[in-house]
Amino acid sequence: MEAPRITLPASAWRTDAAEPRSIAALHTTLEINGCSMHVMAISVDMRDGVQRGVNDDLDATLDLMSNATGAGDPWETVDIDGRDYVLLVTPFGQ
Repeated sequence: MEAPRITLPASAWRTDAAEPRSIAALHTTLEINGCSMHVMAISVDMRDGVQRGVNDDLDATLDLMSNATGAGDPWETVDIDGRDYVLLVTPFGQ
């Protein structure tokens, strides 16, 4: 069975309210089978042959993802307005 495909336009993403001019992390929401999901796009670049978040806080988030999943570097990325982003999708809390 082929996985469903979702394409989000660049206009679906918003910046962090605390830093509205920063495009280092973008946010949106999705609903999958009735479950609301947070989606965070983390801007990444390659440094010394290693994929890293563009700032230290985001780099730490990527490290947490890697530890939690056992996967990682290099993460598969999506292009949003010409920049590479790693996506993190998590359910809303109840």
